[in-house]
Amino acid sequence: MRGTGLYIQWISLYARTIDELYPGSRRPNALVGIANGANRVAVDAAYLLGGGMLGLETVKIGKKEVAVDPDARVAILSGAVKFALTVEDVGTTGGTTTTAILDLRSLGVPHIEAMNGHQRTDALPRLDELGVTHHSLILDTSLPTYTPQQCTELTEGYCHQKVPLIRHGS
Repeated sequence: MRGTGLYIQWISLYARTIDELYPGSRRPNALVGIANGANRVAVDAAYLLGGGMLGLETVKIGKKEVAVDPDARVAILSGAVKFALTVEDVGTTGGTTTTAILDLRSLGVPHIEAMNGHQRTDALPRLDELGVTHHSLILDTSLPTYTPQQCTELTEGYCHQKVPLIRHGS
C-alpha cells in the first residue's frame, strides 16, 4: 500500500536498480507504468530518481492491453521522451508490456526497454520477439500457473483453503 514502509522500500529498490543499471547518460528520462499499481510505481520511482525523470501512466484498453494515457501522450508528442523504461509489477510472457511498447513506438519514442518487479517465468517471449531489452528485480519461477479446474483439485494452498482469488486481467 502506498505510503507504508514496505511500499517505500519497494520503490526505493526500483529506483536504486534503475540508477545502477543506467548510469549517467544511459539513464532513461521516463518511466512508464503498465496500468494499475505499476502506474504508481513508475510515478513514485521517477520522483525518487529526480533529475527531470518523467513518471508516465498507461490505461487499460482491453483485458491484456494498455495504451499511454492522455497526459503521457502530450509529453511524448512534445518530444520530451527519448528513452522510456516500462515498469510492470509481474512479468509472465511480457504480453501486456508489449502493447504499451508498441504504442510508445507508434508515438515516436526512439528507445524503449522494460523492467519487471517479479519475473515468474524463465523467459519473456513477447518482449524477446520485439527485441526489447528487459530486466527484473526478482526472478522466481517457483510459482506455478493453474487452470481453474486444476486449482480446485489441489490438496494445499489458497485454492484448497477456499481463499477467493482475483482472476488476472480482471
